[in-house]
Amino acid sequence: MNLRIEPIEDRSGSEGLALQGVLDLESRDSVVTQVGAALHDCAGPDFTLVLSFLTFVDSSGLSALVTLSNQARSMGKTVIMRDPTPALSSLLSLTALDQVFVIERAGQRNAPNIVPADPS
Repeated sequence: MNLRIEPIEDRSGSEGLALQGVLDLESRDSVVTQVGAALHDCAGPDFTLVLSFLTFVDSSGLSALVTLSNQARSMGKTVIMRDPTPALSSLLSLTALDQVFVIERAGQRNAPNIVPADPS
């Protein structure tokens, strides 16, 4: 699989993960399972997915993001899609998912400062 899922440190205290690599048919089920489990374990109302490290997203990858957003909503939580790449932003706009998802970009007034967690 060409996708890594890494915990992040959000200086505002929000929990989340960074997706790195290719989000496609091959990685879809793993992402839904792993991120879904982290979402379930999340204590707070918001869960951040950092998308700036994705190199490719296809329709199956978009489907994974929709599934996770719906899972969160059913738990009374919100998935914040943080810093989608320019290509992903265009895809979200084209599919009108930018009107459905909560999207934050670096530099936004309320956007938390997020860095990949130090693995040590």
